[in-house]
Amino acid sequence: MTISALLRRDMAFGVLARCNLIGTFITAVLSVVLAALGYSFMAPIMGTLVGNAVVVVLLVVRWGDLRVFLPSFGGYRDVIGFGAYSTSTVIINVFYNMAPQFILARVLDFTAVGLYGRASNVTQVFERFVIQVVNPVIMPAIFAQIRTGGDLKRIYLNAVELISAVQWPFLITFALMADQIILLWFGPTWTEIIPLIRLLCLASLSLFAACLTYPVLVAAGRIRDTLTSSLISLPPSLLVVFVSSFFGVQAVAASALLTLPFQASVALYFVSKHLAISPADLYRATVKSGVVTFCSTIGVLLSAVMAEFGWVGPIAQLLLGGFFAALGWILGLIVSKHPLLVQMHQAAKGIALAAPWLPVLGQWGCRLGEKAS
Repeated sequence: MTISALLRRDMAFGVLARCNLIGTFITAVLSVVLAALGYSFMAPIMGTLVGNAVVVVLLVVRWGDLRVFLPSFGGYRDVIGFGAYSTSTVIINVFYNMAPQFILARVLDFTAVGLYGRASNVTQVFERFVIQVVNPVIMPAIFAQIRTGGDLKRIYLNAVELISAVQWPFLITFALMADQIILLWFGPTWTEIIPLIRLLCLASLSLFAACLTYPVLVAAGRIRDTLTSSLISLPPSLLVVFVSSFFGVQAVAASALLTLPFQASVALYFVSKHLAISPADLYRATVKSGVVTFCSTIGVLLSAVMAEFGWVGPIAQLLLGGFFAALGWILGLIVSKHPLLVQMHQAAKGIALAAPWLPVLGQWGCRLGEKAS
């Protein structure tokens, strides 16, 4: 809603979090109570309706100025123009994301649709739990830094450096440990999706800057290029998916090794053109993340070697693999002196100040800061 967008613009994420938390609590409690009273499937619907209404009331009270709801035609040309390009871009991308399953259903069968859909959803775990969480913050944060005199090019490269240091190790670890993860998560009946997941994870490595493309182009005043980029990259990608579908569901997953890097390259071209970013700039922004990924991967491979010699079982391999990957990731951050260490140090300090009963966290944050300096 309007007030929510205004609060995000003003970086008032604390207010938004409190209002949403209260609304979610009311939704959960009311849904359970109504279900206990015999309202059946209507219980969660009514609970959600009341919870959302409470959030709206809280946001309106917090904002206080009801004039934002008054109709106005001021700047309508800019609003319509921006909305047309933004909406068209969203529609094209949503259609493209749904297209592989429609194509598989038509060319192959619903088994292929189920396998590819499950593999795709599993591969997007990082995007759902990390990227979608930070997405509402990215654009307001970029504009806030620009208003204070920040350089958009430097902001973009810094964000690329931070995101790639988390995304790349996660995807590599997920790909290498797909066997154990799928067996534990879904059971042996879904082992057919393991090669699909590995292919999609490797292809997704190229999307390290995907979540930045839209907000950066908007900040650069080039919303039109978001649509142009999609029109250039998505139709050929869709053609590749269609041709690949005749060779099986694994071929469709393998086609992502071509289509996703192509889409990322087109997006990077438009961003680089407006921000004067060179290949050397991108290399410098990602080389430390490459070191971090390498160190994390060594940890995962160590657990795989232990399992190969029969020293550990599947569950132990999964636990050790996660532990060694995390240990290698932290070691990589320290060895490369990655800027993410500074961010972790600041976050640890903030949590330690908010929770003084966690002195260990404060000491850990101080050590991170020393390593980063």
